[in-house]
Amino acid sequence: MGARLDKLILEAITNLNEPRGSDRVAIALYIEARLAKVFTMCFLEFLMASKYVNILPASGRKLLNGLVFPLLLPCLIFSQLGFTSMFDTLNLVKLSPLRKCLNGGSFGLCGFAKGSAFLCKLNKANPFKVAFTITVDIAGHGNFTTIQSAIDSIPSGNAKWIRIQIFAGVYREKVTITYDKTCIFLDGAGSRETFIEWDGHESTNTSSTFTSYAENLVVKGIGFKNTYNLGPKQNHLVQALSAEILGDKAAFYNCSFFGVQDTLWDVGGRHYFYQCYIQGGVDFIFGNGQSFYEQSVLYYSLETYGNGTYIGYITAQGRDSAEESSGFVFKDCVIHGRGKAYLGRAWKAFSRVIIANSKLSDIVVPVGWDAWQFVGHEDQLTYAEVDNSGPGADTSKRVPWLKKLSACEINQFLSVDKFINQDGWIAKLPTVN
Repeated sequence: MGARLDKLILEAITNLNEPRGSDRVAIALYIEARLAKVFTMCFLEFLMASKYVNILPASGRKLLNGLVFPLLLPCLIFSQLGFTSMFDTLNLVKLSPLRKCLNGGSFGLCGFAKGSAFLCKLNKANPFKVAFTITVDIAGHGNFTTIQSAIDSIPSGNAKWIRIQIFAGVYREKVTITYDKTCIFLDGAGSRETFIEWDGHESTNTSSTFTSYAENLVVKGIGFKNTYNLGPKQNHLVQALSAEILGDKAAFYNCSFFGVQDTLWDVGGRHYFYQCYIQGGVDFIFGNGQSFYEQSVLYYSLETYGNGTYIGYITAQGRDSAEESSGFVFKDCVIHGRGKAYLGRAWKAFSRVIIANSKLSDIVVPVGWDAWQFVGHEDQLTYAEVDNSGPGADTSKRVPWLKKLSACEINQFLSVDKFINQDGWIAKLPTVN
């Protein structure tokens, strides 16, 4: 029964399926039961439920309407006992009743969420600042021959940074980091040397080559590829993800992501992408993450893999309400490729994307952006372009609802520290150089 409800919850919170009446009741009772286990300190079970809550969009949070009083009661009790930090650590303060009850909000400058307080332990005596390193070599010269087996070897509830060194090679496997496998540093030999490949395409939430539910994740020098759409030109492309990132505090350095449709699902949480390469043609960076992409390359490839005169979309950001602090910021990036594309379209009603100090090629269509299903509500969207260059950076023919940000807003969005790093979590990651 629990496994079936887990699946229903995941589908509901990602807006893939609307649960039926009986399922809505079952889901509500199921989450309530999981949350109630905090009284017996069943932390791992509680973390699972809290992760579902953490990535709920506004529409998904309606599932919890009947849980206000059950949540407020333990909230008040724990407030009196001085255990409010535990709720913050478990990342539950984003749920409105708890936020009001505990501390009036866990938000920093300009309403950007601070996120979870949980940080992994660093070992300063180690050059990588990790507790230890385990190795993966497809040729058999390491501790493991598959990446998944190395991840599975890490204890549930781990709180110390552990480095998994992955030697060069093409690892044809579907890799998942579950919510309880925190504090993992995946260290590849280079994004053109270490590849993880799979060809999943059944549905959006099952097709990803690499999926991470856990918070506190660092990845360096790995190429993630979904090979399904990457063959000869096709008349019908399908959703085939290379990566799906759900946990808070995830950082990717010098990584590459290859796909065509829905390449990178930046689901939710604070994420940092530095000097990465992301390739695709339709909504190839999408989701509701609060993410900063810096000095990265976005390569539009729809003309290469799709038949016909398609016009694709680079982003499809899913901010669902004005209260959410999520959004995509692209700073000092390069956007180019083959064909024509929109910079983005609104996946949800308050979609937010800022592109700044970047080079835009002539692949960008003159209007730049698409309101998609939210025509008539464009005032809720935040699409902004700041100090870009190149033939695609001309905004004279852009949509009239392109946002003009104030100097203060620009300063907030274009600062890594102010947008995603208020608590300094990036400085507390393992050494990646």
